Amino acid sequence: MIITCTLSEEDYLVFYLYTASKNKNHQIKSFYRRILTSCLFLVSALLMLHLAEGYVSLFFLFLGIACFAFYSHYLRWTYTRHYKKHIRTKLHKLIGQSVSLRLEETGLHSQYRFGESAVQYEAIEQLIELPDYFLLLFIGGSGFPLPKTHLNEQEKLALINQLVTRNKIPFQQEPAWHFSL
Repeated sequence: MIITCTLSEEDYLVFYLYTASKNKNHQIKSFYRRILTSCLFLVSALLMLHLAEGYVSLFFLFLGIACFAFYSHYLRWTYTRHYKKHIRTKLHKLIGQSVSLRLEETGLHSQYRFGESAVQYEAIEQLIELPDYFLLLFIGGSGFPLPKTHLNEQEKLALINQLVTRNKIPFQQEPAWHFSL
């Protein structure tokens, strides 16, 4: 089976944001940073209230609540900006290039303008289905985003059958995934 697609910046961005959202270290750090910044503003509000600075206390109270409420939006913006910059500087030659994937008996072979690569099925850690993508995660942290727009229903079923049924690669469906930490 041969799948030909052209990957855009958005395709790579979805891959990076998904892997970041599933990273336990990122989740723990963002949780503690959210709590710490909110608590610092709330403690400052209590301190200002104790010093009889009512308006300043209300300002810090508002900042503490706003920080807790909107910290996830700030993280989404920060991670998106960071990964877009990374993609534009490190992967700019791959954006817009046609990639041909061949599923063979021995493994997954990809061919693009700059070269070829081959990955044995044992090196594929997981196949993940997102609302608009299939993500192939390889052992070692790398992977490949495969947009569903480049596949028809028969190709989707053949891909799942080849990877999951024949080669026993774990398959995970996340139909409602969106980036959040």
